[in-house]
Amino acid sequence: RFGDWLRSGEISFPHARIAGIDRAPQALQEMIEGRHFGAVVVEL
Repeated sequence: RFGDWLRSGEISFPHARIAGIDRAPQALQEMIEGRHFGAVVVEL
């Protein structure tokens, strides 16, 4: 049921995408400081 809601757009999963492994420390710091709501994904 949850998957159906995600696919239909009834609910969304908040996330922030950070490009580049070199920005991972910055992404971690921002996550700790509460600058992002939801998941933080570091794209390689």
